[in-house]
Amino acid sequence: MRYFQRPYILVAAFFAFVLVYFALQQFPFAIDSALCVTFTVLVFGHAIRNRGFALFTGSDARPVAETILAHTICLLTLVIIVRMGMYIPDFLPNWLTIPIGQDNYGRLGPSCFQILQVLVIFFHGIF
Repeated sequence: MRYFQRPYILVAAFFAFVLVYFALQQFPFAIDSALCVTFTVLVFGHAIRNRGFALFTGSDARPVAETILAHTICLLTLVIIVRMGMYIPDFLPNWLTIPIGQDNYGRLGPSCFQILQVLVIFFHGIF
């Protein structure tokens, strides 16, 4: 579809993140809401790009309630992974929370737990 090219989807996801985050930045759930909206724009943008609007209509379309339920479960998993990264490092052993390295400017690199968290989110998005 002409209007659902990959750069347009990415720009729409970026603007969705910025708009939702700045609109809700005084609330503690602002980052969660912005991530969920961005994930939704990316998932449905790519799905419509690949299948067209036959995703919701047609003979092989899934019921809308089933699609929304599956997507809500994915959003819940995403929020749990992000929140776990905020609160669980205090209970992990040091070898998981010590930064792996540092650059020439003294900035610390990610810890093993943060790398595992990113990999889980990445593979959650693929599968």
